[in-house]
Amino acid sequence: MKALVLHVQSRRARYPSALLNVFVMPCVMMLATGCVGDRATAPKLHSPNEVLGRITVSPVSTLIAVGDTQHLDVTGQSLAGTAISSFDSVRYVLLNSSDSLRVRLSNTGTVTGRSESFGPILVNVFAYKDGVGRADQVYLMVTATRYSGLQLAFISSYDGTVPVGQEDYLVPVLYNPVTHDTVPDGFEVRYVPGSADSLHAAVWYPRLYVPQTIENYDPYSGTKETPYPQVGDWHAVKALVPEGTAWVHTSINAYGTTVQDSMLYHFTYQRYAEIALGISGLTISGDYADQTVTLAPGATVSFRNRIFRLGDAVRMTYTFDNPSAAVANDPPSTNGGDSGNVVDLGRLQSSSRRFMTAGTYKWTATVRGIPSPWNEEVVSGTIVIK
Repeated sequence: MKALVLHVQSRRARYPSALLNVFVMPCVMMLATGCVGDRATAPKLHSPNEVLGRITVSPVSTLIAVGDTQHLDVTGQSLAGTAISSFDSVRYVLLNSSDSLRVRLSNTGTVTGRSESFGPILVNVFAYKDGVGRADQVYLMVTATRYSGLQLAFISSYDGTVPVGQEDYLVPVLYNPVTHDTVPDGFEVRYVPGSADSLHAAVWYPRLYVPQTIENYDPYSGTKETPYPQVGDWHAVKALVPEGTAWVHTSINAYGTTVQDSMLYHFTYQRYAEIALGISGLTISGDYADQTVTLAPGATVSFRNRIFRLGDAVRMTYTFDNPSAAVANDPPSTNGGDSGNVVDLGRLQSSSRRFMTAGTYKWTATVRGIPSPWNEEVVSGTIVIK
């Protein structure tokens, strides 16, 4: 390697020796070091058993009185499912800073009730290990005094039987069955599907933003963590499958005592469908044309004439391969007859039928009273009840 020579003009007025030491000598050292060919340090690799996959904070729901304290415990799980109990750092943050008037939250995760909250207080918890951050959220509520002998129950909008794709809204109630005292509304719980039911029922889970480092906390930036299928409401449980069952569990730490409850859901096919046919280009088409719709026993099907132009003479008739299976709706339809075949529906008219018995039913629709090429066109489909 050729020697490196630096020619420096010796003008003390312009280049004092102190400046030469500061600027020139480091450059010489850097260039000399570059010739050695040092290798960069290889990054440390971690196995799935070591990488932080998720954290859980408990209790996830807490009810305390003014003056009470509750500690929030953090446990972790690796990508491989093994337990993680130690972290590089953990931070507890009130989602709404104004809630500091209602609770005092220490750096170590101890909550103290200051004043009645009249609603849920949300705490975001961030844990970091080996450069990986994960988050969870817990709910607190502060009451003026303690309530004793509490039990947890649900008020369900579907009474436990939910059609696929629909959401049941559960309202939790904490009450004393002897004194009939009830905790005021405002506390929240998190619903959790059974270990084998997470693909059958979806529940709400907080959409959390994990800051890249513990020092740069910002609740609205970073990596969004959503480990479960989502629904749009805290109280919702959504049916993901048309058949089968699923357990949904919840619990709350009420003044130091864990109170819990569970609900067994039964899932069914949808109980309503609309078959609406209209003009699409040069053909008659629409919802479920040349398709199969599967529904639960007792389902209601609305048959509609969606043609809104070409005069008032247009008529649409739906006939069934088993007309006796198409019984009257409650209340009965006035257009197209109340049961059996749906006859002569006028423009934008509809008529409903119920199908009570499991089986496969073919329907055929015919249009008349309009110009070609749509006049006398035939469209068909299938209804399966199971």
